[in-house]
Amino acid sequence: MSYKYDVFLSVKWDEMFGAWVHEHFLPVFVPHVKNHVIAKCNREFGGVFYFKEDIKYGTNWKNELKDVIPRSRCAIALCSPDYFRSPYCMLEWRSFSDRAEQANAELIVPASIHDGESFPPFARDIQVGDLHSFVIPGPGFLKTALYADFVTRVMEIAECVAEKVKNAPTYQPWAVADEGLLAPAPEPHIPQETL
Repeated sequence: MSYKYDVFLSVKWDEMFGAWVHEHFLPVFVPHVKNHVIAKCNREFGGVFYFKEDIKYGTNWKNELKDVIPRSRCAIALCSPDYFRSPYCMLEWRSFSDRAEQANAELIVPASIHDGESFPPFARDIQVGDLHSFVIPGPGFLKTALYADFVTRVMEIAECVAEKVKNAPTYQPWAVADEGLLAPAPEPHIPQETL
């Protein structure tokens, strides 16, 4: 086995942030991180895993995450207050953080999509790319004066992520931090008299 993705996108999806990630962040981030990885690593780009686009309907998403987290070189975490309340986002964060500690590498690039004041200390202690003033869902964002600054900031973050990809440790069967969350659901008990 080997790495499957260069970048794992970790984000707590909701109506506002999910739309913004899909409409604005990914269309700018992906081509820039791709070009930086190709330039820095002198190889083809391994892609960005984003669960909303890469886990298809009918797929066991827990099994997919158990496979994809260890097979992604690094993570970009789009942080909101709800991100740090999500057990699955924390599983993703801890998986990359534990691997980083084990491999003596930096593997998470956090970017704030909120003010950051409510983030826990472990997240505030890491230099964070600030995107919160650019979280404007809808096509109107493209016409604002902020859009050029947004593109510049995402380009900077993409270059930082590509550096993490370049310096990622050699693949090993990395552990997922709390596989209990990803355990299959128990089979439902159906009393015999209802059958």
